[in-house]
Amino acid sequence: MTFENAIHAGDCLEWLRGLSDQSADLVWTDPPYNAGKDYGPGIDDSLPWPEYWAWVDQWLPECVRVARRGGALFLPQRLVREYWNRLPDAEQVVIRKGAFGSRTGAWRQQYHVVLTTAKPLGEERNLVEGIRLPGEGYYFSEERPDHPGLTAQALTAWAITTLTLPGELVIDPFMGSGTTAIVAERYGRRWAGCELSQRFVDMAWERIVAEREKPGLPLADTEPVIAQRSLVLGEGA
Repeated sequence: MTFENAIHAGDCLEWLRGLSDQSADLVWTDPPYNAGKDYGPGIDDSLPWPEYWAWVDQWLPECVRVARRGGALFLPQRLVREYWNRLPDAEQVVIRKGAFGSRTGAWRQQYHVVLTTAKPLGEERNLVEGIRLPGEGYYFSEERPDHPGLTAQALTAWAITTLTLPGELVIDPFMGSGTTAIVAERYGRRWAGCELSQRFVDMAWERIVAEREKPGLPLADTEPVIAQRSLVLGEGA
């Protein structure tokens, strides 16, 4: 089965269970938050909370198992405690929001969190500033594909370059619109991912191909990702 530079169209738990121990260098992902977002038919983002955490308890240990350096998850404040309970050795990195945050009671939410068991390659602050995030209105000037759980390319670039070396393998079990793959291509990392929605598989594929057409990419002399389209479309395994 083709693994690298490919998106597996299907369930992430099945995909992760098929990977060997420490077969990737890093897991980087922005998982569903159970926030009631519309990811399309057959995908429920409004589970009862016991069901959501039971689901997390299935895929999260698999991420730990397959990642040599460890894993890093981008999370909202309200979920950090429960995820941290499941990853007690993780470090919290605060991603400061530049715009006026959303309101929870009397508090304005001014940051998100990256919870990481992977260690930085060098000395790093655990407070990251200057990265604009989706939800910051016109301050967020990146491309906005039509995906309800968009992850910032700048944040993904920070995670990948801080936690991996060029040529290493980054996997994302919730590939969404393909941001992890695009940024990995841009910074000379190998990648692999999984996505349940065929609509978003196709969207990610179009974005990856467009990225491949840009000159001077570090991976431009490797096998083109277009060769993996049979796997991306679920026609080969």
